[in-house]
Amino acid sequence: YGWEPKTNQEALGWYEGFINVLQPCLRSGDLDRRSRARKIIANHFRSLWSFVGCHNVLEELVVSQCKIDQWVEIWQPIKQAIGFDGKNFSPLVLRRLEALEVLTCPSDLHAEIETYVFRPVWDHYQANEDFNEVEKRVSEKIVDLGRQVSFDLPYLESLGSRLYQSENASLLLFGRGLAKGAHSQGDMFNFLVDLLQSHDYELKRSHMFSGMIQEIHSSNQVLARQLREKVLDIPKLSSHFVELLTSTDLEPWGIELLL
Repeated sequence: YGWEPKTNQEALGWYEGFINVLQPCLRSGDLDRRSRARKIIANHFRSLWSFVGCHNVLEELVVSQCKIDQWVEIWQPIKQAIGFDGKNFSPLVLRRLEALEVLTCPSDLHAEIETYVFRPVWDHYQANEDFNEVEKRVSEKIVDLGRQVSFDLPYLESLGSRLYQSENASLLLFGRGLAKGAHSQGDMFNFLVDLLQSHDYELKRSHMFSGMIQEIHSSNQVLARQLREKVLDIPKLSSHFVELLTSTDLEPWGIELLL
């Protein structure tokens, strides 16, 4: 079925050639092309570093890309390579990888949101860690990020469709944080509804709104009820009414609506 590498060096050359095919995209001024190329590298970084040994080309690529701007998708794969495979590396290779981890670590609020809110919680698990402890730590982090960004409505608006079309359950925790930090919880809910209504995309999952309702319900059950009753009159949210209703324990008024 064609040529196959017969030695480790030939295999290394083949994989490095594949990486180099992406170089024009990575250097492109077209943000969409560069983003897609970065995602391909990030998705395969651990195997390329740990099992193929493309250390030089990957190191050069990560350093050069970070001179352009932050590369948030690559941080977790680098951490996973350290956590799961680090014991197999020579001290020099491990130090090089650890230097890349420091270089790519999220350094501001927006980068942290990309890293935590739009990735599954289990992506943050490292070898020999207690998953329950990881889940608790990351969940608290996501709630806090929501609380912090609740003061930055222009940034929230810039996230656009990702708030409504991502199926990542981390958005539920982010929604709790938005409600926790909002000066007016009702106004925050309305802002996000208006943002949804102002665009032509549909709401795939109501995780963010469910998280907001959970947090609001914990301190203001009257408002939580009012917002859910209002959902029935919002075209893009009404089909998610049951999911929002059951985001907290069912109450008599909710059961009556269902009947």
